[in-house]
Amino acid sequence: MILEQYVKERAQIKKIDKKNFLIVSLIASSYQDKSVSNLFINKKIKNFTGYTPKKLRITCFCALSAMYGPQFLIEAFGLSLTQASRYGRIGEYIVEEEVYQQRDAL
Repeated sequence: MILEQYVKERAQIKKIDKKNFLIVSLIASSYQDKSVSNLFINKKIKNFTGYTPKKLRITCFCALSAMYGPQFLIEAFGLSLTQASRYGRIGEYIVEEEVYQQRDAL
């Protein structure tokens, strides 16, 4: 929803179709055709959500791991087995998956 609003506002900028980046920065009353800095993104996210991007990422990974299992993090986001196990119990997930597969085989 917020992204849709941004896209609508962005469409009102003159010559925006010539810009290569989704988020454009306004410097000296001119929209620059260069990427915004990480600091800019971090600041905007923190102001908007009240959380840092790192905190949001960890929270999302934990929630996705709880819903779909840590294997989802490996397949969807390319996390290593070690990283995925930080957000969910990979051992429990593997056992559960084996139980489901054995049930389906019967």
